[in-house]
Amino acid sequence: LGAIGPAKLTTVGAPTPMVSETQVTRSDAPKLLEYTWGGANVRWELEGLGSGGTRLKLWHNSNRGFISMGAAG
Repeated sequence: LGAIGPAKLTTVGAPTPMVSETQVTRSDAPKLLEYTWGGANVRWELEGLGSGGTRLKLWHNSNRGFISMGAAG
């Protein structure tokens, strides 16, 4: 997932593995990764904190019908 272009996402630990074809739209390792998934956009951002920690920001636009499911996940 370190480059823009096609990629495959695979579930880990699921009873039946699921493989999804996706498109990486932005990649700025190790700080940012953005891709399409199931018709939505997903962005992961890592930000170093002065205390030596790291802040993870996850952004996902989802259909209104899936908001509660996404929030629970």
